[in-house]
This record gives sequence, structure tokens and C-alpha cells, in this order.
Amino acid sequence: MIKLLIRMPRGDGQYAKLEARPRSAVQGYRVRADTIGGITLILKRYLVKGKMIDHLKMIQAVINRMAQTSFIIKGWSITVVAAILTYSIVSNRSLGLFALFPSVMFWCLDSYYLWQERLFRGLYEVVRSHSINIPEFSMNTKPCRSSTPNWFKILFSRTELAFYVSMMAFILIVSLLKVSN
Repeated sequence: MIKLLIRMPRGDGQYAKLEARPRSAVQGYRVRADTIGGITLILKRYLVKGKMIDHLKMIQAVINRMAQTSFIIKGWSITVVAAILTYSIVSNRSLGLFALFPSVMFWCLDSYYLWQERLFRGLYEVVRSHSINIPEFSMNTKPCRSSTPNWFKILFSRTELAFYVSMMAFILIVSLLKVSN
């Protein structure tokens, strides 16, 4: 049986020892509150903090991968758009507007990864705060979908709009200058 021993300072400078054998400590899955001597003990799902830390590390690794993928997508979008515009200028063809298509596709893909990153940030917060009872080492982000903006809202977030609308404006300007010459 698992014992929970707490030392709490009393008013006279001494420590009071409180011992509890909560049923939830043996089961280890449910949140249960026991009151002993005026102290409320809330026993969380993770009795072993190492499991929770490992779970948080797993989620943080996914968040880092999503952020890195989003960064790589932005780099590829600039590269592809620059290649299409350069080919359009060098070959004396009006192909500049074709650069809008990959720009829109990269915008949608980047927004998807940003949405996934925010879902995993929500999962990280849920695991950290124990606000929802989820299985140990679960990577399911469904409990976080209600508190995270949907993909369409992220598609038109300030950061996404600033990057991709400015890129599309540049494409239009280069295309119009190419057609006028």
C-alpha cells in the first residue's frame, strides 16, 4: 500500500506529521480529495512525477517538430515562388501568376501545421494542469479542439496573413510589371 506522508509547519515552530493511505494512491488513475487535519490533499493521476514529465517531453517534441515543419514550409514557399518568377522573367513568358497556386497551397499546409501545433500546446496544458482526465501518454488532441481555434481561423491569423498576403502581393506586382514590359 502506498503511504503519503506530509510534514506541515504548526504555529509553534514544530512540524505536524500527517499520514494518509488514500485509495486513489493505490489505483493511481482517479482524482480524489482527502481532508486530513484541515489539509486538503488532491491526489493526481500521476503519482510518479517522472511519468508526467516524460509525457510532457513527448508532447513538447511534437510541438517542436510542428514548429520546425512550419518554418521549412515557409522556406520552401519562398523558394518555389522565386523559382517560378525567375523562370518567368528569364524565359520572357507570362508565367508569374502561376506562382499564386503553390503560394496558396503552402499557405494552407502551413496553417494546418500551425493548427496542429496549437492543438498539441493545448494537450500540453491539459496534461500539465490535470484539468481533463486523459490516459497516460495519450497523444490524442480531441479534448483540446473545443478550446483551440479551428483551421480556418488560423488560416486567416495575423502571422499567416502577413507572410502569405505579402508574398502574393509581390507575385502580382512582378507579374503586372512583366506584362507591362
